[in-house]
Amino acid sequence: MTDTDLMFTGDLVQEVSRLYDRIHGWTPGSWQRRSALQGTRADRVRALAADLADLGHQAGSGAPADVTPQRLADHALADQIVVLAADLVETLLQDNSGHADENAVNPRRDIAERARSAVRAARLDLDGPRF
Repeated sequence: MTDTDLMFTGDLVQEVSRLYDRIHGWTPGSWQRRSALQGTRADRVRALAADLADLGHQAGSGAPADVTPQRLADHALADQIVVLAADLVETLLQDNSGHADENAVNPRRDIAERARSAVRAARLDLDGPRF
């Protein structure tokens, strides 16, 4: 594991923290408001959960490719995102000593960046007044 690997996963953790801080206290009515791009806010967060699970699979978490996160009640979605992101970060930080060249394309960094971008995009889609 390199300092760059830690930086990429650290950026992902920060983005998940921002999203969690934004959504963890929403009321049932807040979850049912329309998101900017995709159905309700709950629908948007569920789509993010599926994206994080898929990225975890791509990172080598051991989860089967066709398994999707369990559909939870809206009030539990913020915690589900944290758990999925934590599993992804743990997988990404596992020993990847097979990557000898620091400057080579590192699929783990790519996955971390794609996850960070997905979480950030979801957070921006969900931005709006707090209810």
